[in-house]
Amino acid sequence: MRFDEAINELRGVLGEIGDQRLMVMAGILMTDRLDDAERRLSRFEQDLREQRSRGLDSLARYEGVEENFVAHLEAAAERLERLAGRLQLVPEQPDDSAG
Repeated sequence: MRFDEAINELRGVLGEIGDQRLMVMAGILMTDRLDDAERRLSRFEQDLREQRSRGLDSLARYEGVEENFVAHLEAAAERLERLAGRLQLVPEQPDDSAG
């Protein structure tokens, strides 16, 4: 079907130059179009591989940031717990202002 469309397209541009010539030219045209489509597909596949790679890199960076955040949060929680423990050991001071 596409081959017939190519023949009709060429016939519209070139006129009647003979069926054999139109078939050869349509074959060349279709081969050229196929080659172009294969090149574009190859570029799209390469772009897709690069996008996936960037996505995996981003995911790894995100996970690293998340792990770092969790570690800092845990360290801060430990410091707060130590501080709270020390505050419990401090005796209460009498309120001098009531006097």
